[in-house]
Amino acid sequence: MTQSDPQASRGTSLAGLKVLDLSRVLAAPLAAQILGDLGAEVVKIERPGTGDDSRNIGGVALDGRDGPTSERSFFLSCNRNKQSLTLDLANPAAQEVVKRLAMSADVLIENYKVGTLAKYGLDYDSLAALNPRMIYCSVTGYGQDGPRAPEPGYDPVFQAESGIMSITGFPDREPVKAGTYLVDILGGHNAAIGILAALNDRANTGLGQHVDIALFDCALASLATVGQTYLVSGQVPGRQGNGPLSGGPSDVFNCADGSVYIIAGLDRQFQKLCAVLKLEHLPNEPRFAKTTSRYTHRAELREILQQAIQTWQCAPLLAELSAVTVPAGRVNTVEEALSDDQAVFRNMVLPMAHPLSDNLKVLASPIRLSRTPPVYDQPPPLLGEHSDSVLNRWLGMSANEVGELRANGAL
Repeated sequence: MTQSDPQASRGTSLAGLKVLDLSRVLAAPLAAQILGDLGAEVVKIERPGTGDDSRNIGGVALDGRDGPTSERSFFLSCNRNKQSLTLDLANPAAQEVVKRLAMSADVLIENYKVGTLAKYGLDYDSLAALNPRMIYCSVTGYGQDGPRAPEPGYDPVFQAESGIMSITGFPDREPVKAGTYLVDILGGHNAAIGILAALNDRANTGLGQHVDIALFDCALASLATVGQTYLVSGQVPGRQGNGPLSGGPSDVFNCADGSVYIIAGLDRQFQKLCAVLKLEHLPNEPRFAKTTSRYTHRAELREILQQAIQTWQCAPLLAELSAVTVPAGRVNTVEEALSDDQAVFRNMVLPMAHPLSDNLKVLASPIRLSRTPPVYDQPPPLLGEHSDSVLNRWLGMSANEVGELRANGAL
């Protein structure tokens, strides 16, 4: 693969698809990375000098330095398989370049506040007039319409507003957020799904469309079974800690050398669990005989099980439970999870060559395709690394034309 043609060795599911990524931080960049992993050519347009905000916030620096060339771990998490082109969108010459790029693009992804790109003539209506086949995906806090559409937002805010925090944590403590950027990640995946659906429709109609992804909507949709239970029952759910939402047992239990999570909600699973723990009498007791009664008496049941489990080491207990098909797993640290035998076998951590590190590792895509698997051939780009080559290959610009853009501050 050469600098002049970064796509030369790529040939997977989305080969030939051209994507403009005008997004920053996490949700929308993740959507673009998903498309890049599947073979699309993704050009990331960044601010000259500073680039994507995530180059300078969050995580740790790959090369131990701060600044726009520091390549922080936050940026590395969602920007592989992209080329970086720096353009100042406030500059009219740069706006014209984006319009020309959009005329040959299949997809454009952005996450600016509603109305911002319209000031530059880079909104959906303006670009769709130039390229009616383009899929234009907007990822925002509250969507393109509604009373709160103009407001900004961040992942923890959506976790709070959506009710996720109200059902997370222990009932006698304050609500807590998830330990990862749950809503942003859901937003990125939903954006990718929406784009792929629009591309399939374009194959039939020849027309693109606007994909409107609101992170608040994604958070609400993630309530799933909990939200549906409320809609059916009218009962507002609360925090259950690590315990079950129904049935049980389903909880964290402490072994002699660590903690495990065990789920044995079905009657037959509970009987098998009790047999392993030498508590065969429990399933015969009326308060524990059926799923509904176990939920009613879940606190008492947990205490009995904990007394038995605390004498076990994690590994032999999990082996015994696996042998009788009772779902259970160790409560791992991130380090332990990424070095788990299953994670290693599935190649969920992969090395990538990078100009600033000989030891960069990335989390692999969870998508497994038998004929056209994801590719990992382009590390997260240095700021502006591909500016000249993109403008030459996509627009046929000469070195002199690129130089003029630099001279007037557009590039």
